[in-house]
Amino acid sequence: MITSKICLNCKKEYLLSYKYSRKQRLASKYCSILCKNESTEFKEKERQSHKGILAYNYKGDKANYRSLHAWVVRWLGQPQTCSKCDKTNLSGHLIHWANKSGQYLRELSDWVRLCVKCHKNFDKKYVE
Repeated sequence: MITSKICLNCKKEYLLSYKYSRKQRLASKYCSILCKNESTEFKEKERQSHKGILAYNYKGDKANYRSLHAWVVRWLGQPQTCSKCDKTNLSGHLIHWANKSGQYLRELSDWVRLCVKCHKNFDKKYVE
């Protein structure tokens, strides 16, 4: 019967406590909670559990205007060239990500890079 194991984090030998069930003792990997929290395996698992659709505040298609634009910038980057008039080296408020359909879907193919002038002309069709 196994009465000791080697900690995956600090590599020290530790004794298995009999206050836990046999199944719990065999499943243990770390000598203490501190070692478990310091381990890279645990940190990576924690990091992955709070990303994307697993995040507690993920809203999916119900996300607001600002967060959708931030999502597009995160995935497609900051635009520098207008796709309509081909102006280059634009940055900041001179160029925008414009939504093609006007429905603000969470699809990367539904967004286009436009300079301020082209974006204004593009949005006129939704106002009229």
